Amino acid sequence: MSDKLVAPSPIDTARYWTSTAPDRAARDPADRALAGRIRQVHAGSDGTYGAPPITAELRDSGRPMNHKRVAGRARFIRSAGRRRRTQTVSDQIEHSAGLFG
Repeated sequence: MSDKLVAPSPIDTARYWTSTAPDRAARDPADRALAGRIRQVHAGSDGTYGAPPITAELRDSGRPMNHKRVAGRARFIRSAGRRRRTQTVSDQIEHSAGLFG
């Protein structure tokens, strides 16, 4: 075995992306189908589900899926879950006053 390190050869960016184009084209129909399914699940949750619950629902339906891929597709189609709103202290006081008053 040689003790010399081999310097990485510089790769032209355009050449790299041209060489990977067939791989990306082959994945495109699957990505479109995944995006459609993400839209369905997201709409079915009234727009509240983000990537983790969508991933769980896709897995439960029998499609093994990585959360990173779901998050990437959701970002690409601009689908994001809503954040929970927290109650302020005054809201909690008004709510409890109605329960005991």
